[in-house]
Amino acid sequence: TRGCIYRSLDDANSFSLLRGGVSVSSILTDPKGARVFAATEEFGVLTSGNGTSFVESNSGLEASRVPAFDSTSGGLSVLYAARTEKPDMQSIWVSGDAGRNWRGMGRGMEFKKVRFIRGLENSEPKTLVIAKDGRWWRLSQDRPVEPLTAPPGQLAAVEVLRHPDMILAATDKGLYFAPAGSLSAMGAQPQKPAPKSAGGAPDKTTPGWRRAYAGALTALGIEGDRFVALGPERILRGEASTLLTGNPPEELRPDGLPQGVVAAALAPEPDSRVYAITRSQILVSADQGRTWTALPLPWPA
Repeated sequence: TRGCIYRSLDDANSFSLLRGGVSVSSILTDPKGARVFAATEEFGVLTSGNGTSFVESNSGLEASRVPAFDSTSGGLSVLYAARTEKPDMQSIWVSGDAGRNWRGMGRGMEFKKVRFIRGLENSEPKTLVIAKDGRWWRLSQDRPVEPLTAPPGQLAAVEVLRHPDMILAATDKGLYFAPAGSLSAMGAQPQKPAPKSAGGAPDKTTPGWRRAYAGALTALGIEGDRFVALGPERILRGEASTLLTGNPPEELRPDGLPQGVVAAALAPEPDSRVYAITRSQILVSADQGRTWTALPLPWPA
């Protein structure tokens, strides 16, 4: 939330204040919740472990404004940050030691209005960079920046899965997926053709991407292989691996979910709860998205 960082230890039934006076762009936690990273507009990257106070983790980054932040899926050892250099312009940085030290990526290239960064690999620092105008790039540590073909429509959310190795994108045109290795630089042939068993409808204007669902979406969340995507009066859920074999996501009509959902999250298994966030509410569903209840929040709506 803008202004403060809160934590809940009882399944979001109550919250405690951890840090005030910050504008948070992103929060990452380890699977056990012992360590927390927060990207902020005032203090760069902050970290807290086992309930300790937040401290800056900016050695080499020297940042005050970090509008986009991510880690490589499966842990917090490799982190990526977009550092604001001047108004509306960011450079991309990577840490291979859980935020202790940072170094630049993309040979010093700056990007206009970075909206998302998404870590791609553990073996070699590599990340997606997505701008607010819809352009996509792939960055590696010491290689030229590669512009990529974006999925159709206006992007609402994007996530990277590890098993299978896949990118999921929710747009105002639908739910799209691409095996991470199939996306190639614009104007080039795909690096790896989609397997013959790959499901979804291929989009001829966006090489590498396949459509799993047609219809506007506004939020996307993943946990392991599972995903949930939310749109106006609809919820999609399923397992990413089944998209590759041609199985469409399950579609539900939710009860009690308001318009304007901007983010979604899945609780770790065996918990089946789903969370949705609007500009003023956090909602939870205990039946995998069928019915929804607003949670009590300690800050004004």
